[in-house]
Order: sequence, then C-alpha cells, then structure tokens
Amino acid sequence: MNLRNTLKSFAYTITMFILLAACSNGTESTTESNNVDSSTVENKPSATKAENEEVLNAQNEAKPFTQLHDNKITYIDFWASWCGPCLAEMPNSEKLKEEYSKQGINFIYLSVDESPDDWKQAAQDLGLPDAENYLLPKGPYSPIAQQFKINAIPRYMIMDKTGNIINDDAPRPSSPEIRQLFDKLLAAK
Repeated sequence: MNLRNTLKSFAYTITMFILLAACSNGTESTTESNNVDSSTVENKPSATKAENEEVLNAQNEAKPFTQLHDNKITYIDFWASWCGPCLAEMPNSEKLKEEYSKQGINFIYLSVDESPDDWKQAAQDLGLPDAENYLLPKGPYSPIAQQFKINAIPRYMIMDKTGNIINDDAPRPSSPEIRQLFDKLLAAK
C-alpha cells in the first residue's frame, strides 16, 4: 500500500511538472529579439508558409491565418482555456487593446484548445469578442503551431499589415517592452 501511494504521488508530481512546463512562458525574450529594425524583420519566419491553414471562429467558419491582420499590425495571443498564465495575462491584454486598438493595432486571440466547447466557454467567460477570437482546429498539432514552434503558452506574435510575422516571440501584455515595441511599429507606419 505504501508503494502504491508513493507511485501515485510520483506520477502526480511528474504530471504537474509537465503541465506547468507546458503552460509556462518558455519563450524568454531578449531585448535584441524584440528590436524592430530591418534585420530583425527580415530574419523572422514569414506567415505565408502557413497561409493555407484555416482557423475557426465561434460559428465554426474558417478564415485563413494570414488574413487575420485586417490590413493592420496585429498582436496574436496564443492561449488555451486550461492555461493559468494565459488567463492571468488577459486583463493586461484588455488594457493593452484599449490603448492601442485606437491607434491601429489589431488584437487576435488564437486558442490551441483541443476541445472547441472548452474554448468557446472560456472565450465567453473572458468576454472575448467573436471577431477577435479563433481556434486552431488541430490545436498544438496544427501547421501554424509547428511552424512557429509554439510548444509553450502563452505565446505572442506580431503580424504586419500584409500578413508577415515580424516578431514570433513578442513580449507579454504585462511587459512594458510591448508598449515600446508597439510605439516603434506605429512610428514607422
């Protein structure tokens, strides 16, 4: 009986470690990777490789990933209903959106949930507008997640007005660096 409890405790510990690792930032960004100069933009992968992948809105209508930009600079938030750090960043994201959407930055929330029902319920609970909220149909196994190595969430990207990813590891909404980066992008318009 003691061995069984020990094994259960060990399995629980390992499971929690894996979940925490998967839900942690895991994408430590440096000031250098967040600079927006011509060399940084040119060295980032282009979203055109994933353009045939479609994401789903709350009505299960498909839209190509590269058309999410709506001819605006777009901040993409990869999240999931079960991810504590993702949910903790949402109030900061809302504040950032209030400040920068008026200046021409688009905000998109792209869930990697494997359950559409969980995604829809969490999006509703968070008050995410349908026009900004999408689901990757294959979750973490989607071509987009694979292309940009999205193996930990929350994860943020910036797409330019033409659908190219110009920063595939953007700062979190709670980071002061994101405002500096947005200001640089807006000044360069």
